[in-house]
Amino acid sequence: MDARHSVLVVDAADTGAVLCTALAKRGWRTLCATSSAEALALAERHAPGCIVVDLESADLHHDRVNCEQLARSSERPLVLLGNLRQAARLAATRGAEFVAKPYHYAPLIRKIEALLAARTSNAA
Repeated sequence: MDARHSVLVVDAADTGAVLCTALAKRGWRTLCATSSAEALALAERHAPGCIVVDLESADLHHDRVNCEQLARSSERPLVLLGNLRQAARLAATRGAEFVAKPYHYAPLIRKIEALLAARTSNAA
C-alpha cells in the first residue's frame, strides 16, 4: 500500500490503539508510537500520509513530542489533539490541524480521511 494511505498515531498505548484499530477497520494502514523518538523513526522510515499526535498523553508529556520536527520531516498533514492552551502555543506549526479534547472518534477519523484524500488527490 502506498505510504500516502497510512497514518502514524502518536499517543499512549491504550488510546492510540483504539484510534489505530478504528482507522485500520476503515482500510488505512496504521503505525503506532508511544514516544517522540519512536514517532520520528517511524515517520522517517515509512513517510506516512498523516500524523496524529495527542499532546496530552501521559506517556508523551514528559517526552516533549517535537511537533515542529514531525511537521518538518515531510509535507504531510499533522493533526494535533489537545487543549486550547496547547493550540495557541503550537498555532505556528506548519500545516497542523488542531482537534480539541475531548473529541469523538468519528469526526476525528473523518478529518484524517479528508486530509489523506486531499493529499492523495494533490499527488495524482
